[in-house]
Amino acid sequence: DKADHIVMSQDGNNRNEGKWKLLKYEIHGRLTEERLIGEIRSQSQLQALFDSGNGYSLYAGTGQLLAIYMYDDYPAGTPALIETDPNITAERMIPANVLNGSPKSLKVYEKIAILGESSAGFIERWFYYDKKSRLIQTREKNPEGYDTYITLKYDFNGNVTDIYEKQQVKSGTADYLHTANTYDHRFRLLWSSTKLNRTAVGSVEYTYNETGQLIRRKYGNNYTEDLAYTLQGWLKSQTGSQFSMNLHYYDPVREPSNKLYSGNISEWEWKQGTSPLHTYAFSYDRLRSLSDSRSYRNGHANQTYWERGPLYDLNGNLQPLHRNNVIGM
Repeated sequence: DKADHIVMSQDGNNRNEGKWKLLKYEIHGRLTEERLIGEIRSQSQLQALFDSGNGYSLYAGTGQLLAIYMYDDYPAGTPALIETDPNITAERMIPANVLNGSPKSLKVYEKIAILGESSAGFIERWFYYDKKSRLIQTREKNPEGYDTYITLKYDFNGNVTDIYEKQQVKSGTADYLHTANTYDHRFRLLWSSTKLNRTAVGSVEYTYNETGQLIRRKYGNNYTEDLAYTLQGWLKSQTGSQFSMNLHYYDPVREPSNKLYSGNISEWEWKQGTSPLHTYAFSYDRLRSLSDSRSYRNGHANQTYWERGPLYDLNGNLQPLHRNNVIGM
């Protein structure tokens, strides 16, 4: 339209069916509605219609509703904010008196159609914010008629300390997931633990070096992953018993890989468990765009699962790209 909004779009399937997706905006330029309408006119004809100022006549039709979006003020029938739920925690999920009842400029509601061979209904979502305009809860009503939610709890610095989730798709059965996060004095995530239906199911512990780089992830009590970096701060290696990898920049191992000081990766080595060592070597053009790759297995050239000869247009868009599978095709 004259405000440079995309008001109509069409993919190949829509074109075969003689349909267009019609988008509607409000006065502030925010998307409010999407519909699928029957329309056989071409793109140039429809563009001319909007250029003349008559394109808005298309909104008088009906078509198939795809989505509705609302902002600023909650619609009638909005469900209440869920502040407590003993099924997931004995504590308040949301502190008292933090709800922003009129979150200006923020999305408060959406209704999304579920597409299929038969009408499957809609998903409705309501979005709730605190007085700092941070999202604190998303409530959802699924086509089965059950309510689900995701609730976020923050500390004084704005870090997410707790995530509470409820999911339900059938009567009498609901699952509750609680993720708790702990941070250090520099607001770095130190610990994340998860409970499913109030039973602990997993945790991750994070360790950092003196410069603030993440150097270790410990999953539960059984698996540890170590990370190392170059002097420039680029990730150099990731090491664990199940998966490990090395990234080479200016210290390639394979010939004829070039030493790269721009941050581009010259070689990527990886190994999963006891599997053979795999290596990809990369080449780049003068604009640092990928121009070639080579594959190695246990140090020997291997012509499977590799890419050759990507080309680019003058804008840098990727054009032809050749990929080989396990049989070299």
